Amino acid sequence: MKPIVVGNWKANKNFEVFNKIPSNLNNIEVAIALPHIYIPQTVNYSKHHISISGQDCSKFESGPYTGETPSSFLKENHAKYVIIGHSERRRYFYENSSDFTTKINNALAAGLGVIYCIGENSLERESNEYMKVLYDQFFSVVGQGIKIDIAYEPVWAIGSGIIPKKEEISEVIEHIQRWSRSINVSGRILYGGSVSYDNIELLHSINKLKGFLIGGISLKTEFVDICEKYNSLNGQ
Repeated sequence: MKPIVVGNWKANKNFEVFNKIPSNLNNIEVAIALPHIYIPQTVNYSKHHISISGQDCSKFESGPYTGETPSSFLKENHAKYVIIGHSERRRYFYENSSDFTTKINNALAAGLGVIYCIGENSLERESNEYMKVLYDQFFSVVGQGIKIDIAYEPVWAIGSGIIPKKEEISEVIEHIQRWSRSINVSGRILYGGSVSYDNIELLHSINKLKGFLIGGISLKTEFVDICEKYNSLNGQ
């Protein structure tokens, strides 16, 4: 699989940026995680080189679940991926490992690629409990032998402008790869948290890192610059 850059728009939109993403980024995959309401219309005029992702999916399939979007509906509307387990889902919607396990199983059954997020908060990092937290987030959800992308997003780095040291990210990436191998899980390992044009080259140098999950910057033209630079780095 190619390295990937995923732009997570959250509860925002900027189709001007979407339309500026060039079609000649042959060394990487670019995906945009849209608010669900915009997925059908975006697919209709989307450039085929941009993959579409849901930002979340329901843990339920179709039925009497007001406000929910089943993973099968995302697939029917030509989404390729879905993000599951984002820290904002944990924080604001109190979702837990049981919810994420069900969502992942449903999404995989529907034929969606899954981007599962794990990450520690600042207190867990400072108290040196972060690796146990990440271990639990991984093994309580990720099943044996599945294909899934894992995004490491330290909560304290998201939107803060604070980026972990290279060796701190490398340590976690190496553990995720080791954990994945231990249960025969395949897929890419991504990083998210204050990714920018200025640090993309440094992050690219981290061994075994195969992409990025980008939030606020994905709504700005800098996102296009990041994609172009990452494409160039992967062509070297």
